[in-house]
Amino acid sequence: ENEAPDHVWIIKLGEPCEFQRLHGHMDVPSDNKILFQWISEQRFQYCHKELGEYSTMTEEREKQLNEIGFQWNVEASVIMILCGVIILIN
Repeated sequence: ENEAPDHVWIIKLGEPCEFQRLHGHMDVPSDNKILFQWISEQRFQYCHKELGEYSTMTEEREKQLNEIGFQWNVEASVIMILCGVIILIN
């Protein structure tokens, strides 16, 4: 199995860790485009995994993200829209 994608992903995982170290949180603003996009992609892939669709989100990646305190639900409504899930909240 090709380990290059996992190697790149692990390197990218260090970026939210560094952001948290510098800012004390992981609420990355959208003007930090590269990191914001990577975080959004992790949420998007997690959504596909939860729906039983093809996803690059493995159990190991999910575990590693949880270990750094990754915020899965910050943009839950956006994730649900991207995944084609519509939920009405009263």
